[in-house]
Amino acid sequence: MAWSPDGQFLATGSLDKTARIVEATGSKELARIAHGGPVFAVAWSPDGRWLATGSADKTARIVEAATGKEVARVAHDGPVSALAWSPDGRLLATGSWDKTARIVEAATGNEIAGVGHDAAVQAVAWSPNGAAVGLALATTSDDGTTRIWRVFPTRQALVDAAKAKTARCLTQKQRAQYFLPAAPPTWCVERRLWPYHGDDWQAWLPKQKAWLASGRLGDAPPLPKAE
Repeated sequence: MAWSPDGQFLATGSLDKTARIVEATGSKELARIAHGGPVFAVAWSPDGRWLATGSADKTARIVEAATGKEVARVAHDGPVSALAWSPDGRLLATGSWDKTARIVEAATGNEIAGVGHDAAVQAVAWSPNGAAVGLALATTSDDGTTRIWRVFPTRQALVDAAKAKTARCLTQKQRAQYFLPAAPPTWCVERRLWPYHGDDWQAWLPKQKAWLASGRLGDAPPLPKAE
């Protein structure tokens, strides 16, 4: 069971295959969510707008708390035993006996990431806002481990983090060795990373950006002499 953030409602999950939302005073039932198996977990979104439920029927469901209307559904290959909302309420993490935890967009149910264990996942927990590790998900499993996963809410956030940790960029010779285009990524030049740190590369950069913005019309601007 779980209290709503404002303490006005209580959500319960049961072996009778339902989750119910009731008023804290008077116990009047506000909504009922039917599953195809026992309900193992319930969790409120931080703003109290939505309730997530996890069941032995191998699904997690997100419903409108006021009506019980289903917003999204997450399918697993085993019972769903754990749920946790991200601090901003945008993401929901689910843990399952299928040995995985999954992160989905709450509004759509679209999966943005999945992590695996060697046994059933029994608990999931998000880092709070302002945590030193940034946004992270902790998972614990019957495999005897607890693991912490760094979470990037968008692909661009992952790219930006990778850029920040890149020690250097590949030389043109190395790029040829790995069958990459001769032109380096523009961010290598923007950050003046060796060997693209010279003024000649800075002069090349706006020309390259203009060519890319044009849809690669015409010939690419010539590259500065390789060092």
